[in-house]
Amino acid sequence: MLLEAAGLLSLLDRAGWRLAAGWEGARVSSEDRLLAGEEGAAPGRSSRPAQEALLDLAARLFGDGPVAGRGEARHAVRVLIDLWERSLSPLAADEAVGAILETAPFLWERPELAAARESLAGEISRENGPALLWVAGPRAFRARLLSPGRSTAEVQRLLQQPEARALWDREEEGAPGELMAACRWRAAVAAWERRPPSTDGERVERAAALAALGRREAALESLAGLESPGAAGALGAPIASSRRNATAM
Repeated sequence: MLLEAAGLLSLLDRAGWRLAAGWEGARVSSEDRLLAGEEGAAPGRSSRPAQEALLDLAARLFGDGPVAGRGEARHAVRVLIDLWERSLSPLAADEAVGAILETAPFLWERPELAAARESLAGEISRENGPALLWVAGPRAFRARLLSPGRSTAEVQRLLQQPEARALWDREEEGAPGELMAACRWRAAVAAWERRPPSTDGERVERAAALAALGRREAALESLAGLESPGAAGALGAPIASSRRNATAM
């Protein structure tokens, strides 16, 4: 449900629209699809960061307080809530989509979640010209899906198939900090494995990436020996910091 919600926020933002009243009018269909309702959207971009909207939805779905229960889905929700609560800067909806897919790889594996993946793609109507095909998520992933000139139906069918994960998992080039800003934490960790962090700041960023992947013990171990007393409590900060740096480029 969080993936569909983040995808919806991305599509609305790209179209210059927003949720009219948050999730007040939203409901879950009999097919477990998130429906915003006919009056659920209004023109004008939202000033509310994506993480606030998604934290609100998570509270409605799972209740206030820590998310209880076992299983990979609830574990992923706990990781995402922790990440979004610690974020120090506004989060774009596309970044939220990337965070969800990175934190919950099972979203690619379960056939019953194909519809949620399909919902990442949609058309945006325009007064002048043809409809714009949009895919919510990181720019590189969107480019891979759209590069052969696929139609909307073709992209949606591809997102339903297991082959779509290969496009997501494709190794990305770039500096670890740039990969962090794109919410590609696995790629960032892999980059640091090829070239270990050389500064305390990079060590903290690497720890933040590990924490975002749910590997908090490994994250804390990687901070061992740092003189900064607040390093362990600021695992969410480097993600926000690197995002600000990327925006300023």
